[in-house]
Amino acid sequence: MFFSTLTLALCSTLPIQEPAPQPEIDFSGLIPASAVIIVRLESTEALLKTAQSITRVFSPGSPELPANWPFTDLNGIDVKGLDASRPFYICWTIDHNGFQSAGAFPANDSKKVVESLANEGFRTKVRDDWVGFSSAPTYATTGTNEKVKSLLPGVVSAHIDLAALVTNFGHFVEIGLASARDQMINAMEQTPSPMDMEAVFDLYFDCLQQVVQSAESLDIALIDQGEQLTLHGSYRAKEGSALAGLMDPLPLPATLPVAIPSDAPISYVMVANMGALFTKFSPLFEDILEIYPEDLRDPLAEYMGMLPRMLKGFGNTTVGFGGFYSDGLKFDYFSEYQGDEEFAEVCKSMAAEANSYLAGMGSSIGEPSQVEIDGIQVTQMPITLDYDKLNAIFSTGLDQGPGSDQLMDWMKIMYGEKPVVSMAQLGDRIWLHIGDAKQPLQQGVALLKAGPAPTTQTFAALPGLPTSAHPFITYRMEMVSLMKALQPMLETSGLQFELPDTPLNMTTWMGINGRDFIGGFSIKPTEVKAFFDTVIGESPGNGSMIEPEYVGGTPPTVTHPKK
Repeated sequence: MFFSTLTLALCSTLPIQEPAPQPEIDFSGLIPASAVIIVRLESTEALLKTAQSITRVFSPGSPELPANWPFTDLNGIDVKGLDASRPFYICWTIDHNGFQSAGAFPANDSKKVVESLANEGFRTKVRDDWVGFSSAPTYATTGTNEKVKSLLPGVVSAHIDLAALVTNFGHFVEIGLASARDQMINAMEQTPSPMDMEAVFDLYFDCLQQVVQSAESLDIALIDQGEQLTLHGSYRAKEGSALAGLMDPLPLPATLPVAIPSDAPISYVMVANMGALFTKFSPLFEDILEIYPEDLRDPLAEYMGMLPRMLKGFGNTTVGFGGFYSDGLKFDYFSEYQGDEEFAEVCKSMAAEANSYLAGMGSSIGEPSQVEIDGIQVTQMPITLDYDKLNAIFSTGLDQGPGSDQLMDWMKIMYGEKPVVSMAQLGDRIWLHIGDAKQPLQQGVALLKAGPAPTTQTFAALPGLPTSAHPFITYRMEMVSLMKALQPMLETSGLQFELPDTPLNMTTWMGINGRDFIGGFSIKPTEVKAFFDTVIGESPGNGSMIEPEYVGGTPPTVTHPKK
């Protein structure tokens, strides 16, 4: 009694101890270490939700997907014992018999799941409430599988061991690439081109070979952000390979040279040292010269030889925006500048040197003139393009006829009647504008005077871009505006169509972080659906807005209902 009372008294004076947290079960070891492909579903509930939302957009009024839809391929497995709210893992290994499937399922009733998997011929192992399985003759588990832990977040994610696949199937890849190259070259022989298409395909497949030989792994993920769907990927190159160390990654700066207008059809942000980047890729540029007609190779080589002088003063961040418009191509570029000379003086001296080789193409850059806009001196230089000469160069090997005239028409539409280069500098920032002389320059000057803008402001407006991306280059494209601008060019080919006033925005990005090449693509399904509903809607005549294939010389016409 005494000891019981003493114990009670002591306990009443001590703080109450919370139970020690239980260590989380590491189920990743249920995935074989030799897995070459690992697929993770965030959960079957999340997958069903994403699939339902896409179905509602593209097939409104269609029946809802059943709750067991994600399990339709799990024939013979007792899905009632599975936990639909947690991640699911499926993977594949390779042995002398080919691919073997394996994975790990979260279970509410491990016994039911194990029994049904065993009935289907799988070997199984259980860790807490996770059931691992494999169709291989032996099923070896590990303590931790780091590949599982490195999967990108998303509704569906996948890790692919490219090095292992190349080791096992590299010979077939080599044969496939060589065969594809030969087939493309043979096909192009039937269609004359001013370019050396054999050199084009040699360059293209050499680059593919480098990607294959450097490959270590690929991670991809589909991210559901509500209205936005994003495909995010990361390619890793082998240590010491041709692609490893291709670029020194730079962190995103706190500010950009200017704020990018939200209504620009095309806009981009590039974070890189332009001079160093050009030097790194100069061997590739030399190879690219081989694809051009001989008349253009020497002038282009001279031009590229002059570029380092201009680029050496550029800072590490450049933004650009613009697009194709009804009166030609227009682009604005803003960047930091730390060159020893004024930017306009560098451009003027380079233009004078350029005229010596531009003459070979019948083109020239005119004398500079000064225009003052809102207190800023803007230097302008007109560009004269001899379209007949350019047409003759690029039409080499083509049948002289409508095709060659069409090429000249395209160039006139693209560059406009009076293209001009405009440039200005304010402190350590520069602005370069390329476009038709009629283009008002007030917007560019206003942006230059407004000064830098927070990086977060611009990147927050890029839907789908992960906050951890640190992209080397990011593009945003409003596709309907671009297609409308290209309409005159397409009409010269006989293709007439009307386009809707619905937006179709796409965001793409690419970055390099050491050996990792990251990238992504983001779009709204509702915008895609609205666009195609308008362009390819139903008509009272034949149920399609695309006319039947035409016969003879009458070009097709694509229309859409007037809204």
